[in-house]
Amino acid sequence: MIVDLTQPTLKGLIGPEVTIVDFWAPWCQPCKAIDAELKRLSEMRPNVKIIKVNVDSNPALVAEYHIKSIPMVLIFKEATAPTAITGMTRAEEMIRKFAL
Repeated sequence: MIVDLTQPTLKGLIGPEVTIVDFWAPWCQPCKAIDAELKRLSEMRPNVKIIKVNVDSNPALVAEYHIKSIPMVLIFKEATAPTAITGMTRAEEMIRKFAL
């Protein structure tokens, strides 16, 4: 399931299930490439929630999560601190590396 963030906070959206938060921008070419991989991941693992955060529209979240470059993907799993992925990563690699 892919959700576009429409509120100024992620609280309440990140729960016990695996949640991926994609920080992106419409002008970012690498963001478009990873978006395609996240769509593939969503098809392969429909139980994983994917939240897309447009950095231009959500500067408070960018600051809160210390996002310095995009694309930046945070994986929240089992109520632990998120794991960060920077740059292009294929769906299969995310599944394997993070046991999704």
